[in-house]
Amino acid sequence: MVTLTGKKKAREGTYGEVEKGIVYSNKTPAFTVKYPKTYIPQPFLSDGEVLRETMRDASCVIQVIDLPEDAKLEDAGKTYVEGLKDSEIGTNVKLISSEPTRAKDGTPARLYTVTWMYQGNLPMTTLAITVYKDKKAITMGTHNWGGAGKKAEVKAIVDSLTFK
Repeated sequence: MVTLTGKKKAREGTYGEVEKGIVYSNKTPAFTVKYPKTYIPQPFLSDGEVLRETMRDASCVIQVIDLPEDAKLEDAGKTYVEGLKDSEIGTNVKLISSEPTRAKDGTPARLYTVTWMYQGNLPMTTLAITVYKDKKAITMGTHNWGGAGKKAEVKAIVDSLTFK
């Protein structure tokens, strides 16, 4: 088990190596996600983060928070955009697409793409997926910056999300 600490409360999960990657397993809600071995663990920056990994021009962040009573899965992309706009890091935030989908195991989810500027000077494209399960909102954002060609890689990370 690995515990990472940052500015916010530490979260715990287990990590295991598989062919060409790492698998992160979350306890509650129970899910796994696979990402490349080239990603490096980073300190958590927000409440509810259970995973924050980066490489030179891409990153993956997973956050698990209590599900608000009035939350609707179809609004997940809009909620994500509002959160970026309210943060100190995101400007020029635009929801490009938002569509219903399913996690690898068939769990209903929302998939959306957001473009934005990180701290006003680095162009970002985020492909994110949100699932509502066990009274939790689970959001995984995969970020690609500076025009880097990592679209297939971050899509593979999103597509690996599996609930138990």
